[in-house]
Amino acid sequence: MKSGSVSASVPAPVPAAVSASVPAPVPAPAQEVSRDGTVWDFVNASVNPPRRTAAQNIMKETPGSTSHTKGNIDDESALSAFRLLINEPMLRHIKTCTETEAHRQLNDNLWSMTLEELYAFIGVLYVRGAYGSRSTPSM
Repeated sequence: MKSGSVSASVPAPVPAAVSASVPAPVPAPAQEVSRDGTVWDFVNASVNPPRRTAAQNIMKETPGSTSHTKGNIDDESALSAFRLLINEPMLRHIKTCTETEAHRQLNDNLWSMTLEELYAFIGVLYVRGAYGSRSTPSM
């Protein structure tokens, strides 16, 4: 098979009565025919040279931490960095949705959890992911 991009052109449908007597299409030198009769044309990649990247696809921001991030992360606590990604209103929403789903699934309106339990659960998930579950026992 030749290298390069390919595009497909599907042949016109042939009535069932005629298809048995019609020979399979013969591919031209720059074509290939698949089992279902689809004719693939090879396209030379150098025919369509690459164009300039669109301006909206070019990032112009300076890489690294922003001043907001630098001012709000405490060097002593990983929790301060986590809270920049997932803040307390988000966690309260997750808690509410989790409790609502638990009430629906268990038919038990007494099931509840605290934000501290949710933080602990997310922490366990994070640690298991960070260490690849090698040093933590299975749950």
